[in-house]
Amino acid sequence: MKIFFILVSLLTILCSRALAQDPEVFEQIYLKTYLETSHTDFNKALKTADSLFEHVEGATFKVRSLMLSATLYQQTGDLSNAVVFAEKAQKLARQTDDYNWQARVAGFLASQYRGLRLYQKSNKYSLEAMDVARKISNPERANSTIGFMYQEQAFCAFEEKKYRKTIADVNNAQNYFNNASKKDIDLLTANNEQLIGDAYAGLKLYDSALLHYNKGLKHLEKLPENYVGGLIMKGMSEVYMELEDMQAARQWLDSAQGIADRSHYQQLKLVVYETVKKYAAMVADIEQLSQAQKMQDTARTTMTIRSDSFLDRTFSDLEKNYLNEVKQGSYKNVFILAALVLIAGSVIFIIITRRQQKARFEAVLTRMNEREEQRKLQEPAALPAEVSASPEQLPEVPISVPEEVLAPGIGLASGGEQSRELTAIPEETMRKILNHLQEFEAGTLFTNRNISLSYLAGHINTNTKYLSRAINLHKQKDFNGYINELRINYIIECLRKDAVWRKYKISTLADEAGFSSHSKFAAIFKSVTGISPSVFIQYLEEESLSGKE
Repeated sequence: MKIFFILVSLLTILCSRALAQDPEVFEQIYLKTYLETSHTDFNKALKTADSLFEHVEGATFKVRSLMLSATLYQQTGDLSNAVVFAEKAQKLARQTDDYNWQARVAGFLASQYRGLRLYQKSNKYSLEAMDVARKISNPERANSTIGFMYQEQAFCAFEEKKYRKTIADVNNAQNYFNNASKKDIDLLTANNEQLIGDAYAGLKLYDSALLHYNKGLKHLEKLPENYVGGLIMKGMSEVYMELEDMQAARQWLDSAQGIADRSHYQQLKLVVYETVKKYAAMVADIEQLSQAQKMQDTARTTMTIRSDSFLDRTFSDLEKNYLNEVKQGSYKNVFILAALVLIAGSVIFIIITRRQQKARFEAVLTRMNEREEQRKLQEPAALPAEVSASPEQLPEVPISVPEEVLAPGIGLASGGEQSRELTAIPEETMRKILNHLQEFEAGTLFTNRNISLSYLAGHINTNTKYLSRAINLHKQKDFNGYINELRINYIIECLRKDAVWRKYKISTLADEAGFSSHSKFAAIFKSVTGISPSVFIQYLEEESLSGKE
């Protein structure tokens, strides 16, 4: 059996080498990898691109193979590897007289550096692409390259919110694409229609935006699922939200999110999840809002890590180049100054962020100290014995509301709160309810996961409407926000007073507070305090070491 697999592997390698030498077969593998395999199996697509580079002969094919890898990495937000492969491709392309690929690689690099906001680098490659494009003898290829340059200008204009210029640049790009090769015309045209649709949406001309989005989808009908379709559907969802047609907005958004979830294209995920958040906020779907925020944070973190890695590598390369040039007796002050400015900016950003976190930490401690002082001054009336029951004695009660929400005060409260009725409460009854709540806050009953508005109302001998109204008026929160803040304050007190608690895992703290998961606890902790649990614990440890605690 092992021999069989070895023979199959060898046969596959030999076939790959043979196929890679045939331009037509290379084109088929290239397009399938770019449009289909990359979307369904990213690692397989990368291996295919590497295999093509190893097996093909001729600088142009090798350049294209390198650019396939660069494009795949670019789609996942890995700008470091995207630029590395593109720079290798450009170095190889410059050794040939293939002006077409010299221009295309330069255009790709211009786009990547624009995304990194390294505009000097971006401008350098844009100018190089334009100069090379004029040397292309093949009219179709020349038109295609110029079209891409106009498209790059359109993207720049859109980022600057110059929507009319965006439309003009895209139309110029499309004119050149129409006179170029028809091979990729559908994908290119769909991309242009998507960008025009976004521009019209920016101008609030929604009918025109939908017209161009639909044109874009028409051009994608015969193509495999890809990121352009996700961007178009995202745009249509946003337009329908502006038109207050939430049903249509949800349908298109579900389709866009499906593509984003299946894609490795981090930028697509980022923009689609932003639209999901916007929709969730409009329909008051707190759970969907929370999930979209987590997914977006994951995509943003992935992109940030990769971008930071690229910038760190760039600074390291600049330093090495500087040392080499000093040995040779010459160096470029401009690049050194640019590196120093960027590094200084990064340091300043870190310092500012840390100061903000420290200020939030100190604000939390001040608030907790004030809360403790107020508690000492208050003497609540005795609470009925059954309300003082420990969490272990609390029977299983069906939960009538979600366990947590992302932030206090967001969404409708459970039970009687849904009616939003302004229930009149006798003064004596309100005083008793507030005394009961004061005693409730001094205990730990709120850490039990089975706590609910109806249960608490029954144990303090009132109804859900009265209890809900009292919490709304005197705690300025709904029931969920009220319970969540009590839980977070409880954990903060434990962390402050007992250093052992700081050694616990975040998941353990979440369980002790009554939350169902690590992620929900972390999200609500940050919404209440402004910093994450781990950062809060870090500052507590620093306070302890400095003797301030």
